[in-house]
Amino acid sequence: MASEILQNIAKDIHRVDGFIAEAKELISASREAGEDTHEMEAEMKLLEIRKLKWERMLSARGL
Repeated sequence: MASEILQNIAKDIHRVDGFIAEAKELISASREAGEDTHEMEAEMKLLEIRKLKWERMLSARGL
């Protein structure tokens, strides 16, 4: 069961890239509009770190 879940995550993890790119565009537009984006940028960085950790863990398991 757990291995199936990890396989599904490995298969779908790259779908996150599109959402990250879209969020970065929105953050950039907000910054250009003069809004404070520090909190959004910090959250985005944490999300990217979490994704990288998952990718490394899945890779270490051969997925």
